[in-house]
Amino acid sequence: VSARAAAVARADTAPAPARPPGWSGEEATRVRAVNAAIAALNVPLAAILRALAPPRDLRIALLSVQTGAGAAQAGAGSVNIVAEAPSSAEMARYVAFVAESRPFVTAYLVRHEVDETTAERPFRFMVEARWSE
Repeated sequence: VSARAAAVARADTAPAPARPPGWSGEEATRVRAVNAAIAALNVPLAAILRALAPPRDLRIALLSVQTGAGAAQAGAGSVNIVAEAPSSAEMARYVAFVAESRPFVTAYLVRHEVDETTAERPFRFMVEARWSE
């Protein structure tokens, strides 16, 4: 193993510095903010919205969709979905539908409640789904 190969191997495993040498704390903060804005602009929103549209036989009303900023790994992100269904069976079918739809890799029910204020008593629920590009 050459000295150059050993140096490259050490560089690959070394943790990245909190801020590059010569940068002030303010500059490092600005760079992190710009990187976060770029990541938000790169969200595949059209593909996500197409994948969230329920099939005609599934009676679901999407109330809100919010993308998450904190991805656990590079190339992956999350989305929080708030929806309403007439029954628990429809709710469960929608969660399974999202979990099986591309670009999503997982989806799970975060919380649910029955809306007692209306005669129909629909299920309002939140799903968190993770996607990968």
